[in-house]
Amino acid sequence: AQKKYDVMRFWEHAFSEQGLVKYVIQHILEYFNDRSNYYLSVLTKGNFSISFDDLLDETIKSKKHKIFFDALSGGEKKKVSLAVMLALNDLLILSGKSRSNLVFFDEVADSLDQEGVKGLCELIKEITKEKKLFLITHNDYMSSLIEDEADVLHVIKKKGVTSFK
Repeated sequence: AQKKYDVMRFWEHAFSEQGLVKYVIQHILEYFNDRSNYYLSVLTKGNFSISFDDLLDETIKSKKHKIFFDALSGGEKKKVSLAVMLALNDLLILSGKSRSNLVFFDEVADSLDQEGVKGLCELIKEITKEKKLFLITHNDYMSSLIEDEADVLHVIKKKGVTSFK
């Protein structure tokens, strides 16, 4: 019984937050922080940075001053969230055998000012070097910035019937 108990305690510790989970987090953290900051620097022209510790608590800095996520404007929150989401996607790509080459953005420019939309367009240029991007937007400014480089698919809904143009 003691041997079985010792084996159970070993596996309990191995899969605890102090065991395997912590080991995995420690080994992906540098890559995750690098990718998050790469995307965030494109979106904010280097004005923001983010880092996660081994408990995945974030530290956001604006011009070297710590700032809390809740204190960010709607557009700033959107940029940080988008950067982290794209970094998580990069982590998933590393863990899989096949690579996804599709990205879908649905109204991603909401709550971004013109500078934020410009940063987003720069990010889109980077993403589309390796991936096919589908962008749904009603933001006229964003549309004007990318219209020369984008193929447009118009979706029309009349009387409950959706058609494509």
